[in-house]
Formats: sequence, structure tokens, C-alpha cells
Amino acid sequence: MTRLIAGIDEAGRGPVIGPLVLAGVLVEEEQIGNLVKIGVKDSKRLTPRKREELSQLIEKIAVKLAHVEVQPEEIDNRVKRGITLNQLEAKKIASMINKLHPDRVYIDCPDVNPRRFAELLKNKVKSKVVKIIVMHYADENIPVVSAASIMAKVRRDQRVRELAAGFGEIGSGYPSDPRTRLYVQSMLKRDDPLGQSKLLRSSWKTVKRLTGSINTGKK
Repeated sequence: MTRLIAGIDEAGRGPVIGPLVLAGVLVEEEQIGNLVKIGVKDSKRLTPRKREELSQLIEKIAVKLAHVEVQPEEIDNRVKRGITLNQLEAKKIASMINKLHPDRVYIDCPDVNPRRFAELLKNKVKSKVVKIIVMHYADENIPVVSAASIMAKVRRDQRVRELAAGFGEIGSGYPSDPRTRLYVQSMLKRDDPLGQSKLLRSSWKTVKRLTGSINTGKK
């Protein structure tokens, strides 16, 4: 009997702009070798063009794909509800597992404590027979998670391009990007609450620091 193996990873956990994107890839266990053959690896080690090429091949190999996009407004609202980012991510990952119905699922752990994150998931996953494996560096060491990493990054990059088309030069969305920091500052100065809710993770420390510098007149 063929076993179904899933991998789940995210892209965009750290940025101050745009959504957090999670992707799940479900394959027949016999197809994992084909993922290796096409060259899947952690998306950070691939060029954008190579990721795009591999994403099309992954779609052909996969039995099923799943994506979840967590928008900035939802990321910010969790703070008001006293929910950590790990708890929010566990909820989304569990929903993907429930959709994919794998026999075994590997998850690249966003928490420093894989066992703790696994417990968060087990309470939310409907199936009690699926084997859940949460580990660090799964995107580097487990091919089906590498595939999920690629799918998540491709989707996240697409969303950033769409945001740039609508809002202008936003950079990569990461706080370390000078273009992103300049854009965030300019948006805060314009006092555009609607635009901010669609674009910015206002609960991020970067935004709070920039807001404070604008309010106090400091640079």
C-alpha cells in the first residue's frame, strides 16, 4: 500500500510587509526520489528563476498541494487575542494537514522547541493516526519539505510583486532592507490606516520603532 508523505514549510515569517505564506506538498512515498532528481533544496539556496522552474515540476509530481496566506491584519489581530505567532502558525499548519490527509507529515519547526510545537499541532489535527514529525532544518534535509519551501517562497514572491504593483517600491518586505524601511516610514508619515492594514505588520517592533521616531521627530 502506497503511503502518502507531506512536507510543510513557510516563507515570510520575518518580513514587516506582506503575508506569511505556508505551503504543503503531498506525494506518494515512491516519488520522493523524483523530488531529489529534479534538484529540490531549501528555497533560500535557489535563484528566483530556479524556484519558479522547480515549482512547476513539483506540481506535476505532487498528489496534492495546499497553501495558506496569513495577511498582516490577521498577524496583528492575534496580539489583541493573546495568541503567539507560533500558536497562529500551528493552527494554519493543522488546517493544511487536515486538508492533505497524509500518512506522515514533516514540518520545518518555527519554534525553538520542536516537541512543544508538535503538541500544539496534535491538539488541532483531526486524524489521530497521522505521524507528525516536527524538526529544525527540515527544509534542508527532507526533500518533501524542500519542495514545500520552494512552493511557499514562489507564492510569497508573487504576492510581494503584486503589492509592489499597487503600492510602489516596497523592497523585499524585510526590516533589514533599506528600501522597505524607507517605504514604511513614508507610509507612516502619510497616515494611511487602510493601506497599513493591507500591507504592514503594525505589531512588528520595526514599525513601532519607526512610528516612535516619526512622532518624536528623531531620525
